[in-house]
Amino acid sequence: MVGIKKAGSILTGTLYFSFFLFSTFTFLLIFMENSQINKQRGSPINLKYSDNENVNGIVIGKTKNVIFLLQGEKVKAIPINSIVKEFEIK
Repeated sequence: MVGIKKAGSILTGTLYFSFFLFSTFTFLLIFMENSQINKQRGSPINLKYSDNENVNGIVIGKTKNVIFLLQGEKVKAIPINSIVKEFEIK
């Protein structure tokens, strides 16, 4: 009988500890993700096309060939070396 009570106590403690770890890691994951997103967003920039059209936005990403700008609720992808001027991501 003593062994059953001790096993139940160990099981309960293990469950509480597992819940604590899960909660802590979930909180840290959300916190890190939000801080990473805020770090990547820079200050607003102004791009000027060769035909003198201006585009304003916040750079949220960049690859070798494309710049991603946030304009309000819309994300615009602007190819760096292409005939295509821009395309919108919905």
